[in-house]
Amino acid sequence: MPFIAGVLRGLHLHGKSNNLEEMLDHIQFGNKMGALCAMKSGALSAMPYADELGELE
Repeated sequence: MPFIAGVLRGLHLHGKSNNLEEMLDHIQFGNKMGALCAMKSGALSAMPYADELGELE
């Protein structure tokens, strides 16, 4: 779920990807968001806050 949320966030903020490199950026961000969730316990409580996401970009 966090991976999909990260990819959708990138698409929402930056619009539809016009090339493979942009889409890979969204996918990498989704992977990082999933990794943040995997380091915490719980379901919703593991979802990262916006300030934590800023460190990823």
